[in-house]
Amino acid sequence: MSFLNVHNAAEIVRQNLKTAKDNLLSFGVSFLDDAMIGILKNDLILVGARSGAGKTQFCVNVALANVRAGKRVHFLALEAEQGEIETRIIFQFFQELFTENRKNWMAARMTEKNDELRMRLDAVYSKRFSYQQFALGETLQILPDLTNMAIEKLDSLEGLHTFYKSDKFDVRDFMLKVLECADETDLIICDHVHYFDYDDDAENKSIKEIAKTARTLALENGKPIILVSHLRKSDKNGDLVPSLEEFHGSSDLYKIATKAITLAPGAWNAEGKMQTFVRIVKNRFDGSVTRVIGAVNYLISEGRYEIEYKIGDANQKRDSGFTALEPFNYPQWARLPANSPRNNPSDAKKLPNYADKHRGQNTL
Repeated sequence: MSFLNVHNAAEIVRQNLKTAKDNLLSFGVSFLDDAMIGILKNDLILVGARSGAGKTQFCVNVALANVRAGKRVHFLALEAEQGEIETRIIFQFFQELFTENRKNWMAARMTEKNDELRMRLDAVYSKRFSYQQFALGETLQILPDLTNMAIEKLDSLEGLHTFYKSDKFDVRDFMLKVLECADETDLIICDHVHYFDYDDDAENKSIKEIAKTARTLALENGKPIILVSHLRKSDKNGDLVPSLEEFHGSSDLYKIATKAITLAPGAWNAEGKMQTFVRIVKNRFDGSVTRVIGAVNYLISEGRYEIEYKIGDANQKRDSGFTALEPFNYPQWARLPANSPRNNPSDAKKLPNYADKHRGQNTL
């Protein structure tokens, strides 16, 4: 391939600008969609977290958000049991139906005169069901009609296609699966790279090959790919949310990616909200977003992330806990409370500016 002259380059740029937002997809997490606009057609996105932090559930939510928007998603579930991805989605449908029925029950309870019936209803609708309870069939026994309604709702997700690993799966199999669905998909999710089978003990070399293959396939087919990865077992830095260097295996894994995201669990409260910390550790298009982390609540009762979120400095330690920035120091792209001083220009001029604090720093 020869060098481009400026005239040819200008035409390429013009065409790229015209199509840059074609088939723009969503993360299903407002913090990420606000910070990075969304998932672009040539993206290779790396998602990392330690065990139990919600990597698979995060990917399920990304898939569900896009399928509900009419997009086609192909999910390579290399770690999950047969039917697990669908079970997680059905559980979210069940939670939606359960929440809706609880509201109806609360209204009916006010006029119910039969004490025994009221007590039985209380015993059921005051419960909070976990995914584990649902997967073990408890709701099918207690609330069979609601559970079956949730299962039937899966038929509406025609754009979701799932592949479960049952035998050897290596880089060649990955390439073949991507090529198999390339013309009939909008997004490919692979969960996760450490469940590939390697021909030798050179794991880092194999992981680099996986990443390079994924990047090439994303570019050639114009279809984004999300790769999920383990993080290192050791945590020397004690960061609240893992950094880029914590990805397990070759550094080429994150060097090749266009975007990289890490997750960490936060607090759980009695209202059924699970706090998740989300950190963008790489964004090829705007490195400034790597300077903050988002604190996002996952609503168990609805199976989704809250639209609102809090912003904090990225360089926070787990021992100190999360501290949010004052709203007037939020980045320009971030959502603000309605009463934020930044919404009042005369007040905002009197306040310190977060960008000034980081002016001159290099971005990743």
